[in-house]
Amino acid sequence: MKMYNSKIWFGLFAILGSLAGRDCRPASGSLEAMQLGDFMFGGLFPVHQSFKIVNMTSNPIENVCETFTVSRLIQSLAMTEAVEAINKSPMLNGLTLGYKIMDTCSDVTTALQHTDIFMDKNCGSTNSFFQAVIGEYHSEVSIAVARYLTMGYMPQISYGSTAGVLSDKKRFPTFRRTVPEDDHQAKAITKILKYHNWTWIGIIATDGDYGRYAADQLEAQANKQNIFVSYRVVLPDFLNDESLDSKLNETIQKIANTSKVQVIVSFAKSHHMSRLFDKLTPTHLDVSGSLGIAGRRHSMC
Repeated sequence: MKMYNSKIWFGLFAILGSLAGRDCRPASGSLEAMQLGDFMFGGLFPVHQSFKIVNMTSNPIENVCETFTVSRLIQSLAMTEAVEAINKSPMLNGLTLGYKIMDTCSDVTTALQHTDIFMDKNCGSTNSFFQAVIGEYHSEVSIAVARYLTMGYMPQISYGSTAGVLSDKKRFPTFRRTVPEDDHQAKAITKILKYHNWTWIGIIATDGDYGRYAADQLEAQANKQNIFVSYRVVLPDFLNDESLDSKLNETIQKIANTSKVQVIVSFAKSHHMSRLFDKLTPTHLDVSGSLGIAGRRHSMC
């Protein structure tokens, strides 16, 4: 039984701040919270992990966000707490910070719709109402948002995107992050493998900029240390993808039929791995005998 009721959390998210004040419309089907201040910051958080379109004929297209994630909501609450703590201090000499936090539903298009609001493209304003954008968590979403924000030279600070390409300041001059890039993760995992003399590994990743880049980096580092990749499975990025079940079944077969693999390294999203664990049986695990190493995504799931 679930430990929470998602509707209660939706309500909590909605009442974090006033929803009135701007005429710009948010993307259909997403949640937001707003508090006005002298300096405004946009926030992009994937409070839901996927979405589905329910009405193609409406304007805007109507969609429903699915797979509520408590950890992403907690991260959004951390942003509100930080803003409120600064406002209560004498730091700004009477000025205040504000925010508009929006749920991206882990979708690039939805995130860009929200970014459009932060850039004031729909509001007819010459100067942006917002000073910077906090987010997003997923690298593939942050890359798209960073390209858009660069046009207005608006700062972006991510709390979770680790793709190495985002370190290219010629392409993403306004992007910053509070987490290390994936190159460090790949080197650290390779050192663990080498220390324990684990020479055969399998890799599971989700289809996105983070998953593919992290898997590429690990494979490159592993080859330098004579560590071999027996198989590499790329799962569909979205949970509602029709091919996900067949890919999970394919992954289970590879795990069960490749006994030489000593360790399975995952760069997949946490909900994808939960689906995989639900399908695995003790028999599969006994046959393979493999250990598991989880990438950064699981430490913040």
